[in-house]
Amino acid sequence: MKKFAGILLMLLLLCGAALAENTYHVEEFSIEKEDESIIAGWLYVPDGAENAPAVILCHGFNGTHRNMDGYAEYLAQRGYVCYTFDFCGGGTQSQSSGATTDMTLLTELDDLNDVVSFLAELDEVDASRLVIAGESQGGLVTALYTARNPETVRGAMLLYPGLMMADNARSQYADASEIPEKLDFMQMTVSGRYYEVAREIDPWTEIASFDKPVLLIHGTDDQIVPISVSEKALTIYPDARMITIPGAGHGFYLDDRKTACKEMEAFLNEIDQ
Repeated sequence: MKKFAGILLMLLLLCGAALAENTYHVEEFSIEKEDESIIAGWLYVPDGAENAPAVILCHGFNGTHRNMDGYAEYLAQRGYVCYTFDFCGGGTQSQSSGATTDMTLLTELDDLNDVVSFLAELDEVDASRLVIAGESQGGLVTALYTARNPETVRGAMLLYPGLMMADNARSQYADASEIPEKLDFMQMTVSGRYYEVAREIDPWTEIASFDKPVLLIHGTDDQIVPISVSEKALTIYPDARMITIPGAGHGFYLDDRKTACKEMEAFLNEIDQ
């Protein structure tokens, strides 16, 4: 009898967990830009969604939407419309238009602007409840975009954001005339323009003006973007909090990703009140 009761309790708990999650469907939604180039994207829509909160997820350097799909799946199950996409020229496996040598921070900012405009027009989305999330270089693009367009979002979530990229570019090429026409960086060929643009921005100054809620998540063992980058951002943003994941590197997997997902959900629930 006790064994039966235990099994029944477990089934009830599992049913309760299932009921707490929404079913959703994924639609391929590509965006045509003014120059007729295409942003390949995927829309995660909770079944029955109408005027729902939304999250745009931005991948990092030489990545694709697949880097962010796990977050989209988790959040869609909890009622958030999510959009993942490939930046034009943003990776060697990108399904969007453009060569990697065409990509700069400016082109990625323009892509993100088109994505925001697209989502804001969807019936399923409440544009006033939009949050943008980004990892690594996608985190830098998210930080710059939200600082420049604060009226478009309710908040931002930055996963190991590459906010030191401009500092690194200036340190590597103190004189812009030294930048080669093309160069290989992290297994991808970029143009000299990529570095020229990076040298010209000042993320630290820009993010200081963004006074909406910001969530920073960073691993203690990140060898590409040091955790000190997020620690510095925490002191600059007017309204930020930081979650540290012990032992995590550049990119979250398995239990580390579960931790990040739960922290993102908690943050979204809090700012959506």
